[in-house]
Amino acid sequence: MGGRDVTTLDAEKQMVSDLWLDQSDAHERIDGRLQAGTISSDEAASLRHFTDHGYATLSLDLDDEFFGAFDADIDRLWDERPFDLAVGSAGMRVSFRDYEDDRALGHRLPDIHSHSPTARSLYLNSKIFRMVELIFGQRSIAFQSLYFQFGSQQDLHRDPMFVTTRPPPNLLASWTALEDITLERGPLMYARGSHRMPWFEFSDDSVSLTPAVSEERRQAWRSYRDDMIETMNCAVETFTCKRGDVFLWHAGLLHGGQRVADEKLTRKSFVVHYSTEAHYRDRTASMHVKSRENGEEVWRLVKGTTDHRLHADGFLGLDNPLRYIPSTEAARITA
Repeated sequence: MGGRDVTTLDAEKQMVSDLWLDQSDAHERIDGRLQAGTISSDEAASLRHFTDHGYATLSLDLDDEFFGAFDADIDRLWDERPFDLAVGSAGMRVSFRDYEDDRALGHRLPDIHSHSPTARSLYLNSKIFRMVELIFGQRSIAFQSLYFQFGSQQDLHRDPMFVTTRPPPNLLASWTALEDITLERGPLMYARGSHRMPWFEFSDDSVSLTPAVSEERRQAWRSYRDDMIETMNCAVETFTCKRGDVFLWHAGLLHGGQRVADEKLTRKSFVVHYSTEAHYRDRTASMHVKSRENGEEVWRLVKGTTDHRLHADGFLGLDNPLRYIPSTEAARITA
């Protein structure tokens, strides 16, 4: 993706963006497209809501067979534990083959669209992609996915803190409920209108929360975030919903996972990140694997990179980079 080569923030600490819905005349542009017949009245309403509040919602027509097949794919992956798929837990990604725990609270499965046909169909879902491309105003690409069995319980954050795109505003995310979501399950939470909040700089002109950021700076961010929520009167709300409902949000929207009230309850969901196809050409991902070196078992970090595109109904998504670990490296680890 390359290094930082453009100014990220303007003088008011707003993200420098050329996306049409980030411009001051967004409502006039929406009205113009509605009058021209390029969008429907429902789409115009969703775009207005996205512009004003930082998110849009929609519902997918998915039947019992789909959700049963998704659950069956997850069960199969836990049985097979493929080497080229990771499990994320406690801030670390580990090869599924080497992950020793069962389905513990707090784990997530990145990029299962490479190993699950049902996840891949949701990764490239045409109804979601239609709205994504309307928001971006150009051809788009899905570049990573995350499956959650339980609520994430993640603090309120903004995606560019952790997910890199160039330019940073060219980022959207969708969250799809795979079962009915109630308050006890730790639903998605978000701060309405927070996408217009001035950005916090972790370093000069950088909104990235890297491992090198000090705890003092992290605490400064949390204080800034909470103060701005109050100052801007951004109501923090929860997204309780039916299975098949989708929450699609702006890169700047504060969001997270509410506390799980009952840890026995699941909160099955699927997240996809999108960018503009012209700007996002390839992706690298890494994970830790066990390897034997000099007769001893050690942990090693391996990486894979891919520009391989998946296609469905004219929409695009990148494959899982961990399927493209160099063969010499893979042979050394799996031997």
